Amino acid sequence: MILKRKMRKRRNSSGDFFVDESCVDCDICCWMDPRTFKRSGLGAVVASQPKSEEDRMRAFQAMLACPAGSIRVMRGDRQVIKALESFPLPVDEERLPGIYQLGPTTRESMGNTPYLIVRPGKGNIMIDVPRYLEQTADQVAALGDVKYMIVTARDNADGHERWKKKFPGMIRILHRLDLVRKTRIMEERLDGKGPWYLVEDGFESPEDGYVTGDTGKGHNLLPRFDFFEVADEDCAPHDPTVKIVGIPGQTRGSIGVIVEWGKRKRGGKERLGFTGGTVGMSVEKEKLDTFTRTLETDRATLASSVRLLSKEGITWLMPGRGARVMYRTRKEGKADLEKAAGRTEALPNLAGNRLLFGTEFL
Repeated sequence: MILKRKMRKRRNSSGDFFVDESCVDCDICCWMDPRTFKRSGLGAVVASQPKSEEDRMRAFQAMLACPAGSIRVMRGDRQVIKALESFPLPVDEERLPGIYQLGPTTRESMGNTPYLIVRPGKGNIMIDVPRYLEQTADQVAALGDVKYMIVTARDNADGHERWKKKFPGMIRILHRLDLVRKTRIMEERLDGKGPWYLVEDGFESPEDGYVTGDTGKGHNLLPRFDFFEVADEDCAPHDPTVKIVGIPGQTRGSIGVIVEWGKRKRGGKERLGFTGGTVGMSVEKEKLDTFTRTLETDRATLASSVRLLSKEGITWLMPGRGARVMYRTRKEGKADLEKAAGRTEALPNLAGNRLLFGTEFL
């Protein structure tokens, strides 16, 4: 007997691959492999069976990324092992060397895509939490030690404890407003609106102080933590290539990460915007979406956060929810985000429509 939720959806094309009724409508398979998977109603289906080995590899990668295990095959295939070995998956080896998609997502995050930033000699950064699989964790470790885990919202924190055991020295970072039972053991709790920058361990701030967050030992010493909030970008010897910004909306403590990386063909560096569940490319709408179905605050606040992101000069939008977007220029990225903010502002200003799990407070 097959459970109803694991039954094959009727609109799947005939063949080995199919999506079952447990699909949670996260869209990750649709943007990872748009040749095979398409939206149909509230969720995805297999629109076209993958034929070549390359096509099947993409389909298996999307299957492994699915948070609910809703993508299935009729018969076993050892290629799925190769697909698992392909994670962490390079985003763009030519334009963004060292930036990886971390593959398997968690059910609690509803398919929020996690990323890895590889920084030789500085310590790698994990953006949000992937589903913990021992093989994947070993493959992450092979790329170097993970020094920081930045969680963009509490819904994306599930399983962080297991990653901490894998990387004992890792500093987990979350905004104080997103503290719940499962996240109260985070090493660094950001306070205020930001921005926050990365600095050297043990850096002493000047006597007048630039730290506005709570370090636990006053406002003049940072003996343990590396992120702090500054009043002026030029007032402390911070690393300008990693910046955290407060973008409340999806949750009260949602944060984004802005990273300068690589080189653009026309000069300058790429500006990567890791936005969590705040804004991403909607496969269904074919434009940026702010996913207001899962909104905790109100739409005016969310629109303001997206407008803040529009000022960051983003050339690559790297969302947790929705597809990635590469912009030809910073001006193009700014305009696209401003349009998304405008569309959000035009919606009825409702709040409290939370559909995700894990929202219990301390």
